Amino acid sequence: MEASRLDLASLWVPVTIRVAWEFTVQGVSFGPEVLHVARMHVLSSLPEHVDVVVAERFAVLYTREFIERLNGEAYVCPPIDEECEMDIPLSWRELLEQRANSIGKQVFYTRYRDGASLQEVATECNITVAKAKKVRFKLHQFVYRALLRFDMDDPEQVVRAEEDWPRSRIENLLTYMALIPKTKEVDCVLLLSPEGTALRSCPRLHHAYILLRDGVLAPEDLSLPQELPHVYEQQSLLALQLNSKGARYAKTLRKSLQEIAIALRGDIWLVSADELSDLGSILHSLAEEGTPSREMLRGAIGYGVGFWSDDGVFGPLPTRVLSLMRNRPWGEIDGVARLPEPIPPPKKPIKTWIAAVVFFVFSVSFLQWVLSAELQQAEYPIIVDSQARVQDVAVRFDADDRATLHILSLNQGSFQVLHKNLMYEKGMLATKDGRYFVRAAVDQLIVVSTPYAIENWDSILEGVSFHEDPLASLEERILYKEPRAYMVKSKKRRLSEERSLVHMIEDWTY
Repeated sequence: MEASRLDLASLWVPVTIRVAWEFTVQGVSFGPEVLHVARMHVLSSLPEHVDVVVAERFAVLYTREFIERLNGEAYVCPPIDEECEMDIPLSWRELLEQRANSIGKQVFYTRYRDGASLQEVATECNITVAKAKKVRFKLHQFVYRALLRFDMDDPEQVVRAEEDWPRSRIENLLTYMALIPKTKEVDCVLLLSPEGTALRSCPRLHHAYILLRDGVLAPEDLSLPQELPHVYEQQSLLALQLNSKGARYAKTLRKSLQEIAIALRGDIWLVSADELSDLGSILHSLAEEGTPSREMLRGAIGYGVGFWSDDGVFGPLPTRVLSLMRNRPWGEIDGVARLPEPIPPPKKPIKTWIAAVVFFVFSVSFLQWVLSAELQQAEYPIIVDSQARVQDVAVRFDADDRATLHILSLNQGSFQVLHKNLMYEKGMLATKDGRYFVRAAVDQLIVVSTPYAIENWDSILEGVSFHEDPLASLEERILYKEPRAYMVKSKKRRLSEERSLVHMIEDWTY
């Protein structure tokens, strides 16, 4: 059901601030387009008739869901805790602010209002992590005693308190207390002026001020558009899944569907209902070849609120469709005609086979005589793109599903193995487009593919840093260990923030 303009108007700015702040806390760089898509995702996911304060709490959860989708992670509904829709009075926070000492209030604001980790809290408050934990415990005790009215000196009451209100719930409660706003309007000009200092005691305005001050948001980002967008856009979506028996055909399916579908983890694809005709043709051809066959696939169509962007499908529809898909029997795909059985291979004369085998054996023997072992080609080549920034480097690459992957780093002249012998586990590096992605705060990344696992990496890396060309020496050692290996390296980390036109184009297109 479409929200009224008044409801959407009241939610627009608070949700924008909450989305932008959560991006900042999670270390996500974003521009106006990503902010718009994230805001639409949050607004379209909110429950009906939700008030602004509760909407801000939901906005935190749905922004995290958006970030997971943006990073190509699994499409999973965020867990909604009991406290999210709880009526929490502002007087609770005011009582805590009255009772807490200066360090207690600092920890409360930094941890629960601003979303900092305990390490960040310790740094910001100039205390040790142990001290930060001790203050956090005291804040928990205050909630138990003063707000929830438990007698924490009574052992039975303590047990009951921690059963009814485990520490995770207390953490949620403190966070939601810290975010209760004091004011409704956001006047950017006033907020940035000396006269606006008093307004910053409101959590919403405090975050708005920092986002504006640091240039993360512009004043126009916090103004209501003349025409509010249509948030509840309805569409049909199909979720398609390949089972474990067909895992060997995952790469074939990815390549075949790359123009009409978005690939998710777990060999799942999302397809617009507008592409069902093309999908049916592709799956029909693959089923005839048995790559994959019908019983290896299942799919379901759902209808609801959702919208496409270059980075995925957003809104609540995808998770709903995935739930429908998991209830479908294998071999059944909504909207696609029953797929055919594989066409059996044609029978071939025995004499032809014998001649072919004899010729093949002769050819292999001849090639073995001509070629030396040193000329043996890589078993699984890697296609790689890389990005280098001042703070880190990243590689996005494609490799055969049968390859065993190893990820190494070179930092300040020293090599380190980040991941080794990734076969089935390499799915943790997969992205929505079927490739793999690694980012690390190092000088350079190295990706190696091999047909089999490599043990004793320590012996391979020992002393290699002292060579005149460490990377060439490393490659030589790897090929000596496994001649069919393939090694690629990323660009080197940038030394300064100076960005050429080439760098900007790389960043925009990576």
